[in-house]
Amino acid sequence: MPKFRQLSDRATVAVALAPVSKSAGSTTSAAVDMTGFGGGALLVNAGVIGSSGTVDCKIQSSATSGGSYTDVTGAAITQMTQAGGDSGSSQLVSFDMPTGHTHVKTVLVNATAAAIQGVFVIQDKDLRN
Repeated sequence: MPKFRQLSDRATVAVALAPVSKSAGSTTSAAVDMTGFGGGALLVNAGVIGSSGTVDCKIQSSATSGGSYTDVTGAAITQMTQAGGDSGSSQLVSFDMPTGHTHVKTVLVNATAAAIQGVFVIQDKDLRN
């Protein structure tokens, strides 16, 4: 029977966007190097979402840090809203790295109002190796 691998033995956490208040608009993180990781998870922590505000976040990937980034299928949160009571909540969405891609960025969009949030990429080593 295989030995249980602790999460801390195979995962690291990268801060994509530090937790602060962000104005309405789009914010793209710097590239996160995923070399040696088969995938991971997008973690979005929302604090206060302003009146009528919404928060969306997704992962994009590329073959190089300065390359062209495209959306990773299924790697986006369900929209968080002030009206829906999502202030003070978190969402976690897992993703696999597309073949040949080694870098990711997060794209955070606040619509209508400012929101306080932090965005993290949890890197998980490819366990198939």
